[in-house]
Amino acid sequence: MAFTRSDATCTDSGQREQFNIITAFIDGSNIYGSDDKRADGLRLKSKGLLRTHSKGSTLPESKEAGGIPGIGGSKAFVAGDIRATEHPGLASIHSLFVLEHNRLATQISSEDPSLLDEELYQRARRLVIGQIQNIVYNEFLPIVLGPTTMEECGLNLPASGTTTYDKSVSPGIFNEFATFAFRFGHSLIPDFFKPAK
Repeated sequence: MAFTRSDATCTDSGQREQFNIITAFIDGSNIYGSDDKRADGLRLKSKGLLRTHSKGSTLPESKEAGGIPGIGGSKAFVAGDIRATEHPGLASIHSLFVLEHNRLATQISSEDPSLLDEELYQRARRLVIGQIQNIVYNEFLPIVLGPTTMEECGLNLPASGTTTYDKSVSPGIFNEFATFAFRFGHSLIPDFFKPAK
């Protein structure tokens, strides 16, 4: 099974390091892609919608999305992250967010039919990214880090209002975290899925 998340590079000092080939930002790139080719292939280019499979409401096949690579060739399901189909749970979450994007784009269009495809796409995309960020900061991180660490690191979201982006803080991922500490995430994947009746 292909599992490429990072590639090796040599620093100016000659040390071998890894660099993440997936964005460190919580920007929905797992749904929308981290490069123009993937992002373009995933778009329907009509009514702000993302592409879905020709046979139903799930991820499109690679060949339906302009041949962007997936794991498994031209019939592979594809999403913003090439690893979307490594596990049934990942594929279902990716599909869920694609459908949420399309639901929001349709709702926005019905509220303002004058909006063009690009405007609908960007507005729905912004809302989905906000949902993902909300899940990360309000649900995932508090469970993983606990309330004390959340407070000490200033990671709690305000009860009302907005947060501001601090460009002085590096959004990069430390190699120690990406290659060792976050590996605990693999232990969160269940080894059995009970089929729905």
